[in-house]
Amino acid sequence: MGEISLMRAGDGIVTAAADNDGAGDEPRAEEPRDDQDYGNWGVEIRVAFRKSEALQVLDNHRQSGGERAVSTILYLQSMQHMVAAPFRVVDEINQGMDQNNERMIHEIVVGTACQRGSSQYFLITPKLLPDLNYHPMMKVLCIFNGEWQPTTLNFARYITDARRRPAVH
Repeated sequence: MGEISLMRAGDGIVTAAADNDGAGDEPRAEEPRDDQDYGNWGVEIRVAFRKSEALQVLDNHRQSGGERAVSTILYLQSMQHMVAAPFRVVDEINQGMDQNNERMIHEIVVGTACQRGSSQYFLITPKLLPDLNYHPMMKVLCIFNGEWQPTTLNFARYITDARRRPAVH
Protein backbone atom coordinates (compact mmCIF):
# COMPACT_ATOMS: atom_id res chain seq x y z
CA MET A 1 0.00 0.00 0.00
CA GLY A 2 1.28 3.44 -0.87
CA GLU A 3 0.32 6.68 0.80
CA ILE A 4 -2.05 8.82 -1.23
CA SER A 5 -0.62 12.24 -2.10
CA LEU A 6 -4.07 13.83 -2.34
CA MET A 7 -4.63 13.08 1.34
CA ARG A 8 -1.25 14.38 2.43
CA ALA A 9 -2.12 17.78 0.97
CA GLY A 10 -5.14 18.00 3.25
CA ASP A 11 -3.53 16.81 6.47
CA GLY A 12 -3.37 20.22 8.16
CA ILE A 13 -6.88 20.30 9.53
CA VAL A 14 -6.92 16.64 10.53
CA THR A 15 -3.62 16.91 12.36
CA ALA A 16 -4.57 20.20 14.02
CA ALA A 17 -7.82 18.75 15.34
CA ALA A 18 -6.19 15.48 16.31
CA ASP A 19 -3.44 17.24 18.29
CA ASN A 20 -6.06 18.40 20.78
CA ASP A 21 -6.38 14.94 22.30
CA GLY A 22 -3.47 12.98 20.93
CA ALA A 23 -5.41 11.32 18.12
CA GLY A 24 -3.81 10.74 14.78
CA ASP A 25 -4.53 9.70 11.24
CA GLU A 26 -2.79 8.03 8.36
CA PRO A 27 -4.82 7.97 5.14
CA ARG A 28 -3.61 5.54 2.49
CA ALA A 29 -4.70 4.61 -1.00
CA GLU A 30 -5.28 0.98 -1.76
CA GLU A 31 -3.44 0.26 -4.99
CA PRO A 32 -5.20 -2.48 -6.94
CA ARG A 33 -3.25 -4.86 -9.17
CA ASP A 34 -4.84 -3.28 -12.24
CA ASP A 35 -4.51 0.50 -11.75
CA GLN A 36 -7.03 1.19 -14.52
CA ASP A 37 -9.79 -0.70 -12.68
CA TYR A 38 -11.00 2.24 -10.59
CA GLY A 39 -13.85 0.19 -9.12
CA ASN A 40 -11.28 -1.62 -6.98
CA TRP A 41 -9.65 1.53 -5.62
CA GLY A 42 -10.32 2.65 -2.08
CA VAL A 43 -9.09 4.82 0.74
CA GLU A 44 -7.95 3.31 3.99
CA ILE A 45 -7.89 5.70 6.92
CA ARG A 46 -6.01 4.72 10.06
CA VAL A 47 -6.88 6.54 13.26
CA ALA A 48 -5.98 6.63 16.94
CA PHE A 49 -8.08 8.42 19.51
CA ARG A 50 -5.70 8.11 22.45
CA LYS A 51 -1.94 8.75 22.58
CA SER A 52 -1.28 5.24 23.87
CA GLU A 53 -3.05 3.54 20.92
CA ALA A 54 -1.48 2.40 17.68
CA LEU A 55 -3.13 3.55 14.46
CA GLN A 56 -6.03 1.28 13.50
CA VAL A 57 -8.00 1.01 10.26
CA LEU A 58 -11.20 3.04 10.50
CA ASP A 59 -14.10 0.61 10.32
CA ASN A 60 -17.36 -0.20 12.07
CA HIS A 61 -15.79 -2.90 14.28
CA ARG A 62 -12.99 -0.99 16.01
CA GLN A 63 -14.34 2.53 16.55
CA SER A 64 -17.58 3.84 17.99
CA GLY A 65 -20.12 5.64 15.83
CA GLY A 66 -18.98 8.96 17.26
CA GLU A 67 -15.32 8.21 16.50
CA ARG A 68 -16.20 7.25 12.94
CA ALA A 69 -18.24 10.45 12.55
CA VAL A 70 -15.34 12.60 13.80
CA SER A 71 -12.91 10.82 11.46
CA THR A 72 -15.25 11.15 8.49
CA ILE A 73 -15.93 14.88 8.89
CA LEU A 74 -12.24 15.65 9.52
CA TYR A 75 -11.31 13.70 6.39
CA LEU A 76 -13.90 15.62 4.35
CA GLN A 77 -12.92 18.97 5.86
CA SER A 78 -9.26 18.34 5.05
CA MET A 79 -10.15 18.05 1.36
CA GLN A 80 -12.52 21.05 1.07
CA HIS A 81 -9.95 23.30 -0.59
CA MET A 82 -9.31 20.69 -3.30
CA VAL A 83 -12.81 20.49 -4.75
CA ALA A 84 -14.86 23.54 -5.72
CA ALA A 85 -18.59 23.21 -5.09
CA PRO A 86 -21.33 25.85 -4.81
CA PHE A 87 -22.65 24.22 -1.64
CA ARG A 88 -22.03 21.35 0.75
CA VAL A 89 -24.55 19.37 2.80
CA VAL A 90 -23.60 17.87 6.13
CA ASP A 91 -26.37 15.60 7.38
CA GLU A 92 -26.51 14.52 11.03
CA ILE A 93 -22.72 14.22 11.33
CA ASN A 94 -22.92 15.06 15.04
CA GLN A 95 -25.10 12.07 15.94
CA GLY A 96 -23.27 9.71 18.26
CA MET A 97 -20.50 12.18 19.15
CA ASP A 98 -19.72 13.11 22.72
CA GLN A 99 -20.09 16.79 23.65
CA ASN A 100 -16.37 17.60 23.34
CA ASN A 101 -16.11 16.17 19.84
CA GLU A 102 -19.40 17.73 18.78
CA ARG A 103 -18.19 21.17 19.90
CA MET A 104 -14.80 20.69 18.19
CA ILE A 105 -16.41 19.59 14.91
CA HIS A 106 -18.95 22.43 15.07
CA GLU A 107 -16.08 24.95 15.45
CA ILE A 108 -14.20 23.43 12.51
CA VAL A 109 -17.25 23.32 10.22
CA VAL A 110 -18.26 26.89 11.16
CA GLY A 111 -14.70 28.10 10.65
CA THR A 112 -14.57 26.47 7.21
CA ALA A 113 -18.04 27.52 6.13
CA CYS A 114 -17.67 31.16 7.18
CA GLN A 115 -14.45 31.93 5.34
CA ARG A 116 -14.86 34.45 2.54
CA GLY A 117 -15.26 32.65 -0.77
CA SER A 118 -16.19 29.35 0.87
CA SER A 119 -18.98 27.14 -0.39
CA GLN A 120 -22.38 27.54 1.19
CA TYR A 121 -22.98 24.92 3.89
CA PHE A 122 -26.19 23.25 4.98
CA LEU A 123 -25.91 21.48 8.33
CA ILE A 124 -28.94 19.29 8.91
CA THR A 125 -29.39 17.88 12.38
CA PRO A 126 -32.22 17.01 14.76
CA LYS A 127 -30.23 18.38 17.72
CA LEU A 128 -27.47 20.82 18.60
CA LEU A 129 -25.72 21.39 21.89
CA PRO A 130 -26.63 24.54 23.80
CA ASP A 131 -24.26 27.50 23.79
CA LEU A 132 -22.45 26.72 20.55
CA ASN A 133 -20.67 29.61 18.86
CA TYR A 134 -22.29 31.03 15.75
CA HIS A 135 -20.52 33.24 13.23
CA PRO A 136 -22.15 36.52 12.10
CA MET A 137 -22.11 35.19 8.51
CA MET A 138 -24.29 32.21 9.52
CA LYS A 139 -28.01 31.94 9.10
CA VAL A 140 -29.76 29.44 11.34
CA LEU A 141 -33.12 28.06 10.30
CA CYS A 142 -34.99 26.02 12.89
CA ILE A 143 -37.76 23.82 11.61
CA PHE A 144 -40.08 22.64 14.33
CA ASN A 145 -41.98 19.57 13.39
CA GLY A 146 -43.44 16.56 15.15
CA GLU A 147 -45.67 15.76 18.05
CA TRP A 148 -42.95 16.34 20.67
CA GLN A 149 -42.63 20.09 20.10
CA PRO A 150 -43.29 22.42 23.04
CA THR A 151 -46.69 24.08 23.08
CA THR A 152 -45.07 27.50 23.52
CA LEU A 153 -41.68 28.77 22.42
CA ASN A 154 -40.37 32.29 22.91
CA PHE A 155 -38.54 32.94 19.62
CA ALA A 156 -37.64 36.52 20.55
CA ARG A 157 -35.86 35.33 23.70
CA TYR A 158 -34.10 32.55 21.77
CA ILE A 159 -32.76 35.03 19.18
CA THR A 160 -31.74 37.56 21.84
CA ASP A 161 -29.85 34.88 23.78
CA ALA A 162 -28.14 33.64 20.61
CA ARG A 163 -26.99 37.15 19.68
CA ARG A 164 -25.38 37.61 23.11
CA ARG A 165 -23.01 34.69 22.56
CA PRO A 166 -19.54 35.56 21.31
CA ALA A 167 -18.98 35.01 17.61
CA VAL A 168 -16.37 32.62 16.25
CA HIS A 169 -13.69 34.38 14.21
